[in-house]
Amino acid sequence: EAVDPQIHVPGIGPLQSPLAENQALELIDQCHQAPFGKGSETIVDVSVRRTWEMNPDEFEIQNPAWTERVIPSIVENACKKMGISSARVDAELYKMLLYEKGAMFKAHQDTEKCAGMFGTLVVCLSSSYGGGTVRASHAGKTKYLPEWSSRESPYFVCWYYRYSDVKHEVKEVTSGYRWVLTYNLLNKNPSQHLSATDKFFDATQLRRTFRKWNNEIRDGSMPDKLIYMLDHEYTDESLRLGTLKGNDLARSLRLKQVGEELEFSFFLANVERETFGECEPSSGCEDDYDSRDKEDDDNDSEEERDELKLRYSSLQCSLRF
Repeated sequence: EAVDPQIHVPGIGPLQSPLAENQALELIDQCHQAPFGKGSETIVDVSVRRTWEMNPDEFEIQNPAWTERVIPSIVENACKKMGISSARVDAELYKMLLYEKGAMFKAHQDTEKCAGMFGTLVVCLSSSYGGGTVRASHAGKTKYLPEWSSRESPYFVCWYYRYSDVKHEVKEVTSGYRWVLTYNLLNKNPSQHLSATDKFFDATQLRRTFRKWNNEIRDGSMPDKLIYMLDHEYTDESLRLGTLKGNDLARSLRLKQVGEELEFSFFLANVERETFGECEPSSGCEDDYDSRDKEDDDNDSEEERDELKLRYSSLQCSLRF
């Protein structure tokens, strides 16, 4: 349903819907180039992302029906398509974006912008433009959004972001102006994880594996503890379920869910391996030892030289829970 949000921008006034070209140019003068996250940095690089943006405190939505009726209706519709209950979800206005001709955003994954965020909702407002299709991919499947050619009428697109779920890009706008409001989708119950991986995960094979392992524990052919190495390294302080990265978090949640269902315990741990024994000559330890200053070596007692060799032949190790 086409509803005018009645967006008011200081210095411009109310924006028309559909957006007129003269107001689009005025809006660009008030906007700033949108940055993006790269590692721990936030940078502006128009070869990766070329988009104008405005923060929510720089404009005002004056139509109460938009926030009281339209957005709740869109969220309910979006949640149905994402397979979750809308009663658990809030939508928080994040940015207003404007894509002019040549604007785009290369393939990327969203980052968590606030606590409880699990997805992104983009509401494309009434404007005429060409190109600007969103390409979203997950688990080997790809969709182009919207899936129709006319883009003059308002529409919305949404996707999961959590645990490196959905990768997406905005194709280059070829004409006109793509005018959108973006919202963060927030989970009201942060202890319950929402992600595309959750929706598409099939636990059948993992349950089968745990049951087989349980039988092998009983007959003594397998140990009752196994270690699965994560992709990333973590400090003791950062080793928490909620702070794991990407696939580490997704896999850990699956192992915890199915393991506890079948009465296995799940732990996160830092691992150190410790090995003792004589060092083989081919390992390079003797070369390391012989490379020591000969004068210092002559001053060492036989006992001190033996201790030094043992130190060269050891690898640190232990398992801490």
